[in-house]
Amino acid sequence: MVRRLRPALRTVRNLHPQPVPTSATGRWSSQTPTGNTNTLEAGTGPMGSACLRVDVTAAGQLRLYVNSTQAANRISLEGATTVTIGCWVYASRALTDLCWEPQMLTPDGATSSYPKSSAFNLVAGWQWVSATVAVVAGRTQLGQINLLGSTNTANNVQPGDIVKATRAMIVPGTYSGVYCDGSTPGWKWDGTAGASASTGWPYTLESVAGAPRIDVSNPAAGATLAALPAGDVSIYSVFNDPTPSGTSGIHEAIGPYRLMWNAAGTRPALGRKNSSGVALETVAGIDPVAGWNAVGVAMRQSDTRQGISLRTSNVDAGASGTAATSFDGTQPLRVGTRDTGANADLLTGRMLVYPRFHDATARQAVLAWLRNRYGLAA
Repeated sequence: MVRRLRPALRTVRNLHPQPVPTSATGRWSSQTPTGNTNTLEAGTGPMGSACLRVDVTAAGQLRLYVNSTQAANRISLEGATTVTIGCWVYASRALTDLCWEPQMLTPDGATSSYPKSSAFNLVAGWQWVSATVAVVAGRTQLGQINLLGSTNTANNVQPGDIVKATRAMIVPGTYSGVYCDGSTPGWKWDGTAGASASTGWPYTLESVAGAPRIDVSNPAAGATLAALPAGDVSIYSVFNDPTPSGTSGIHEAIGPYRLMWNAAGTRPALGRKNSSGVALETVAGIDPVAGWNAVGVAMRQSDTRQGISLRTSNVDAGASGTAATSFDGTQPLRVGTRDTGANADLLTGRMLVYPRFHDATARQAVLAWLRNRYGLAA
């Protein structure tokens, strides 16, 4: 008999000794264009982290660094032949043709090379950007690590532009995962929390709660995604609401899963409803913010409870969308549309459906992963 062994799971290292900036003048700052205003912003980065803010005052090539060249700040490559650099980056407008440019030094620090990653673009807002760079032969340590703007003057940053950065990773080898440091589940700091490298297991959605039955990203408004699983179910949604609770209008995902709130001051709540739109059970109300939110709920299936909805905490808009139908595994999931013309549609960034009941611990674990993946504050 031949036994096939599962490949060993390898730990991941984040070599960055200060992955979230604590100052705008030390390890994290910017070099060009000359005259930039560099400040540390508290609590405005992904997941409420601090971030470096660069206010551009002159046109030119951006050179924002997430690690400086001083000898005390150099980072050992630990024998790696490639290195992945990743960071959460904010741009006040779309920027094109940027790259990572790490300074790679010989053991004595006397000779430097500046290889560049493949080019990437930034959209307006926050995003996770990462790229892998080959280590130059004979180079054993990293110095200054630049987020380098385009050399094409047409793509340069301009006065009034704002670029921010935080939550950096420097990973030996190729890495395509989410941001992790010593505070991530399954990870630990090698030394002082927030001021040392960190090590942990790959932080994947599957490692948190197994594989979902339905997993879709950026579905079109009103798209039919899949048939719903019968039985117990847990559902999670990452969505963007341009007009949250406190404004008028109804926003919803038409169908058995509905995402909505109605009239000024109304708080939405997750719950089931019957075929007449009457709530059979609800859970705590949710206060969404303008922008991206992550919500989740787990429901038990029974013969007397049909459908599932995210609905207002007082009355359901019964005439809106479609009535709830039997929750029997045959109903499609539709998202992103609404029944009024007064406000913009909800944007659904990610929808997960698990064919099992998640207890509170499991739900918080999935929500923590989603917040980390999309940079959302709790």
